[in-house]
Amino acid sequence: MNWENLLTQLPIVGVFVWFVLEMDKRNAVYAARRDEQWREFLHQQTMATEATLERIAAMLDRVSQRLDEHDAAMRQAVERIQEQTKAVRQRSRQ
Repeated sequence: MNWENLLTQLPIVGVFVWFVLEMDKRNAVYAARRDEQWREFLHQQTMATEATLERIAAMLDRVSQRLDEHDAAMRQAVERIQEQTKAVRQRSRQ
């Protein structure tokens, strides 16, 4: 075994191992920062979506209430028309 070659290559391998470990550490820090930003973004999106859904639900409640009022008014109008139609038919029979 040639000790000279081993002594020459050992520092190169050491630097390579240090470089890989350092890059891994930096990548872990970057990934943690990115993940935190992503969680914050998702939280903000969730809050905005919930607020929008609440506004939509409130609008649907108002539309439903107006539709109920409209239906009640239409039922009354149909009843009046039916009564008037009966009255006209009875008068025309006489």
